[in-house]
Amino acid sequence: MTRHERTVAVVGTGDMGSAVGGALARAGYRVVTAGAGRSDLSRRLADEAGIEDLGALEAVVGEAWLVLSIVPPAAATTFAAEVV
Repeated sequence: MTRHERTVAVVGTGDMGSAVGGALARAGYRVVTAGAGRSDLSRRLADEAGIEDLGALEAVVGEAWLVLSIVPPAAATTFAAEVV
C-alpha cells in the first residue's frame, strides 16, 4: 500500500472519533484530521489518540484514502456539503 492508501481521515475527533482514530492509528494507519475551528477538547483528544492535525479540511481530504465523518447527525449534512 502507498502512503495515501494507508491514510484515513477522521472528521469529528470528540470522544467517539478520537477512539476510532486511535484504534486505526494503533493498527498502523496514518490518521489525520482537520483541527481548524474545533474545540480545545477535540484537538487534545485527537493528539492523545495519535491523530495528526493537518489544519484545514481541504488538506485532510487531499491526503486521505478514506474519510470518516464521525459527527452528530445534525452536523452531517453541513459536513457533506463542505467535502463535495
